Amino acid sequence: MSHGTKLLLSRRKTSKRGKTRREARTDHRAQNTEYRIQNTEVDSEPRTPNPEPELRTPNPHPMKVERVKYIIWAVDLKRAMRFYRDVFNGEVVRKSEVICEVVVSGATIGIHGGGEGGRTWTGLSFQVPDVLSAAREVVAGGGCLSREPEPEGSEPPHLAMCVDTEGNEFMLTRKRGG
Repeated sequence: MSHGTKLLLSRRKTSKRGKTRREARTDHRAQNTEYRIQNTEVDSEPRTPNPEPELRTPNPHPMKVERVKYIIWAVDLKRAMRFYRDVFNGEVVRKSEVICEVVVSGATIGIHGGGEGGRTWTGLSFQVPDVLSAAREVVAGGGCLSREPEPEGSEPPHLAMCVDTEGNEFMLTRKRGG
C-alpha cells in the first residue's frame, strides 16, 4: 500500500461578524455554512481514472435539478431589477429585500443585493436579432458599452460588450449567418 492524500469535505457554522463585505458575500452559503477541504493521510492503492461516461453504470438516483439560475451582485437591488426587467423584457418572479429573480427568455437571473459596484465579468450573453438596436436600449436603460458594436465586412455587428447599472459586464450577440 502507498500513502496518499485524501481530500475530505467538512463544514462548520461560521459567523459573518468581523469579515469584510467581500468575505461575507463569498461565505453567503445556506445558513452561513462554510465548507473547507482538509488533507488527511490515508493508505491507498493507486487509483485508476473513472471510466468514460458511456461505460459508467447509470446512476440509479440521479440528481433532480429543478432549474438553473445565474447569480449576479448589485449595489442597488431595485435599480438592477428595473434594468433587467425593462431592458430585456424580463419577468420578476421573486422579490425580497436581499434578492430578486428575473426570468429573461426562459433563463433565471438572480440578482443579490450587497454588491460592491466594481466591474465584474458575468459570462452572461444575450442573443438578439439586432445588436445595434439592443446596445441603444442598454444605454437608454442606464447601462453602458465597453465595446461598441462594429460591422464586420458586409455583415452587421454581431457583438457588443456591455455593463449594467451595477458594474456587471455582459455581451449582446447576434446569430451569425448559416
